[in-house]
Amino acid sequence: MALYDGLLAGGLLTGGDGLALTTAGERWCRQFGVDLTAVRAARRPVLRACVDWTERRTHLAGGLGAALCTRLLDLGWLTRVGTDCAVRLTDAGRAGLAPVLEQAPPAARAAG
Repeated sequence: MALYDGLLAGGLLTGGDGLALTTAGERWCRQFGVDLTAVRAARRPVLRACVDWTERRTHLAGGLGAALCTRLLDLGWLTRVGTDCAVRLTDAGRAGLAPVLEQAPPAARAAG
């Protein structure tokens, strides 16, 4: 959820009428190792905001959300906790995502 907030606050995503990846967001995703061509070619929506059922806060869903989650797990920046749905940000992930997470409002950073 803090990642979603940070992507919005940092200008990598735009909200409003529809969620969209900005040019800067596309560049960031590519540099982060996300294959946007594959994400866009898949059947699922590329971007979707979804309310987390436990926290009641919005997080990034859709193909991009899944691709980012996979990349973060591959890097060891996220680890699974208990169920397949729960993840924890590791210290390495907190350091690696600091430029994005620092864009999120303070309340979102504390909760994320």
